[in-house]
Amino acid sequence: MVAEERKEGGRCEVILEEKEEEEEEEEEKEEEDCFRLLLHINAAQLSHMAQKRRNNRRRRRRGRRGGEGGGKVKEEKEDARL
Repeated sequence: MVAEERKEGGRCEVILEEKEEEEEEEEEKEEEDCFRLLLHINAAQLSHMAQKRRNNRRRRRRGRRGGEGGGKVKEEKEDARL
Protein backbone atom coordinates (compact mmCIF):
# COMPACT_ATOMS: atom_id res chain seq x y z
CA MET A 1 0.00 0.00 0.00
CA VAL A 2 2.97 2.32 -0.49
CA ALA A 3 1.42 3.72 -3.64
CA GLU A 4 -1.70 4.81 -1.78
CA GLU A 5 0.42 6.68 0.75
CA ARG A 6 2.25 8.52 -2.02
CA LYS A 7 -0.79 9.41 -4.04
CA GLU A 8 -4.45 8.84 -3.33
CA GLY A 9 -6.77 7.85 -6.14
CA GLY A 10 -5.88 7.77 -9.79
CA ARG A 11 -3.44 5.40 -11.44
CA CYS A 12 -1.55 4.15 -8.36
CA GLU A 13 -4.75 2.91 -6.74
CA VAL A 14 -5.82 1.07 -9.89
CA ILE A 15 -2.45 -0.68 -10.15
CA LEU A 16 -2.71 -1.86 -6.52
CA GLU A 17 -6.20 -3.25 -7.09
CA GLU A 18 -5.01 -5.14 -10.18
CA LYS A 19 -2.07 -6.63 -8.27
CA GLU A 20 -4.38 -7.73 -5.44
CA GLU A 21 -6.72 -9.38 -7.95
CA GLU A 22 -3.79 -11.16 -9.60
CA GLU A 23 -2.57 -12.42 -6.22
CA GLU A 24 -6.05 -13.69 -5.36
CA GLU A 25 -6.28 -15.48 -8.71
CA GLU A 26 -2.87 -17.08 -8.15
CA GLU A 27 -3.90 -18.25 -4.67
CA GLU A 28 -7.12 -19.75 -6.06
CA LYS A 29 -5.16 -21.52 -8.81
CA GLU A 30 -2.71 -22.93 -6.24
CA GLU A 31 -5.62 -24.20 -4.11
CA GLU A 32 -7.21 -25.86 -7.15
CA ASP A 33 -3.88 -27.46 -8.10
CA CYS A 34 -3.45 -28.81 -4.56
CA PHE A 35 -7.00 -30.17 -4.59
CA ARG A 36 -6.44 -31.90 -7.94
CA LEU A 37 -3.21 -33.41 -6.65
CA LEU A 38 -4.99 -34.75 -3.57
CA LEU A 39 -7.71 -36.27 -5.75
CA HIS A 40 -5.07 -37.91 -7.93
CA ILE A 41 -3.24 -39.33 -4.91
CA ASN A 42 -6.52 -40.56 -3.44
CA ALA A 43 -7.46 -42.29 -6.70
CA ALA A 44 -4.05 -43.96 -6.88
CA GLN A 45 -4.36 -45.21 -3.29
CA LEU A 46 -7.85 -46.61 -3.94
CA SER A 47 -6.67 -48.33 -7.10
CA HIS A 48 -3.71 -49.83 -5.24
CA MET A 49 -5.95 -51.08 -2.41
CA ALA A 50 -8.36 -52.66 -4.89
CA GLN A 51 -5.49 -54.40 -6.69
CA LYS A 52 -4.17 -55.77 -3.39
CA ARG A 53 -7.64 -57.07 -2.55
CA ARG A 54 -7.90 -58.85 -5.92
CA ASN A 55 -4.45 -60.36 -5.51
CA ASN A 56 -5.28 -61.59 -2.01
CA ARG A 57 -8.46 -63.26 -3.27
CA ARG A 58 -6.53 -65.02 -6.03
CA ARG A 59 -3.87 -66.13 -3.55
CA ARG A 60 -6.50 -67.56 -1.20
CA ARG A 61 -8.22 -69.45 -4.00
CA ARG A 62 -5.01 -70.92 -5.41
CA GLY A 63 -3.23 -71.55 -2.18
CA ARG A 64 0.01 -69.89 -1.19
CA ARG A 65 2.31 -71.79 -3.57
CA GLY A 66 0.07 -72.19 -6.58
CA GLY A 67 -0.39 -75.93 -6.84
CA GLU A 68 -3.78 -77.24 -7.90
CA GLY A 69 -5.59 -74.25 -6.49
CA GLY A 70 -7.97 -74.00 -3.61
CA GLY A 71 -6.00 -72.78 -0.58
CA LYS A 72 -8.72 -71.89 1.91
CA VAL A 73 -11.54 -73.50 -0.08
CA LYS A 74 -9.68 -76.82 -0.17
CA GLU A 75 -9.28 -76.80 3.62
CA GLU A 76 -13.02 -76.18 4.07
CA LYS A 77 -13.86 -79.16 1.83
CA GLU A 78 -11.57 -81.44 3.86
CA ASP A 79 -13.24 -80.28 7.08
CA ALA A 80 -16.66 -81.03 5.60
CA ARG A 81 -15.66 -84.64 4.82
CA LEU A 82 -14.69 -85.29 8.44
